[in-house]
Amino acid sequence: MKTDNAGLRAWMLQRLSAVYLVLFVALFGGRLLWAPPADHAEWTGWLARPGVATAVILAWLALAVHAWIGVRDIAMDYLRHTAARFTLLVAVAFGLLWLGVRLAAILAAIAPEGTP
Repeated sequence: MKTDNAGLRAWMLQRLSAVYLVLFVALFGGRLLWAPPADHAEWTGWLARPGVATAVILAWLALAVHAWIGVRDIAMDYLRHTAARFTLLVAVAFGLLWLGVRLAAILAAIAPEGTP
């Protein structure tokens, strides 16, 4: 007998993404409170560091997963019309994709020379 674990998987992904986001916001906020970058050059230098850039990318992925699961669950529970549900989910998917592309472009623009 095969069981469907899709609901449990989505629940676990949303909880894990929430934990990462809380830790990221706490550490990022702490960094900004105790040693805020003074100017644009310092901001870009800090964000261009591989560890910081990786943490930002992981935070973006966690946020996208968290948002997608939340919107999908709400749409499935409360939007009875298939066309409305489809339209909402497509709009959210394109919005998340666009924001992810913008983040990648920003991080690529500030990356030091010679990094892939």
